[in-house]
Amino acid sequence: MGTGGKDKFSLSNISDMTVHQFDVRTEMKRVLNRFPERTLRQHNTLLLSLNYDGLPLYKSSSKVFWPILATFRNLIPTIIFPLLICFGTSKPSNLLFLNPLIDQLNTVISNGLKVKGLQFKVFLNSIVADAPARAHLKQVKGHGGYYGCGHCTEKGKRVDRRIIYRKTKNLTPRTDHSFRTKSQENHHIGNTPMCNIFGLDMIKDWSVDYMHSCCLGVMKKLLLIWCRGEKHLRLPAYKILELNRRLSAIKSGIPSDFVRKPRGLDEIDRWKATELRQAGIAFTSSQRLLFSIYIYIVQRILRSCDVKHYV
Repeated sequence: MGTGGKDKFSLSNISDMTVHQFDVRTEMKRVLNRFPERTLRQHNTLLLSLNYDGLPLYKSSSKVFWPILATFRNLIPTIIFPLLICFGTSKPSNLLFLNPLIDQLNTVISNGLKVKGLQFKVFLNSIVADAPARAHLKQVKGHGGYYGCGHCTEKGKRVDRRIIYRKTKNLTPRTDHSFRTKSQENHHIGNTPMCNIFGLDMIKDWSVDYMHSCCLGVMKKLLLIWCRGEKHLRLPAYKILELNRRLSAIKSGIPSDFVRKPRGLDEIDRWKATELRQAGIAFTSSQRLLFSIYIYIVQRILRSCDVKHYV
């Protein structure tokens, strides 16, 4: 984990991981100095967002990075920078490695930052992580547990080898206070140092993971039902062939806003999240345009069938 030159990272062994802790204030100032002064003068508050996730290094090895990355949500363009990097063969065995980072974050949140003669207040606005990483950070039951919902206290029910939540009304929502006092003990598996971050709401400040929930979750589930579901739900084979033909026909017309060209539904198992996002509705912020080629094609196919079976 050296830089390859004269400079080297200072490493420590915590939580069964090799950890490098960046100096939070230094990293934030380094990023802010990249912005023109006229841009910084438009803000007196900085909204910090953190991300935590595992990053496998090789397909044939268990070695993995667990970085904590940050960005200022209210500054454009978005610049992502590291605050901490863990290295090991699995996820951290505990959360002790977070304590030095949390101490530095609290110092910055309490005292603010001064850059180019300008004083800024800093708030931790959100934490972004997928469901397993979020459960690990919060030390709560995972999304497959009976008490795994992070927003309400409803107990899940096992149906067809998965946990579902049938009730959608008259639920008891979780709050920052109920989380910190562990009012529902079955939801928690331990203590988390994340509660020590100044001003962090342990419920509202944790973002829902759009990629896994919507793209790899809902959209992929719908496509699999239409392609391989029960007979009364799935599309006829000739309709799927027609859908594949039309997707192939529009490849040359897909704009550069979309990272990947469309593939047929026969390759649905290998579709990436960005392809599933395209299969829904993609939003191009530069032109403020709703672009829904896939939905248009699917609607044309479904209209020729008995639509009530598919939606």
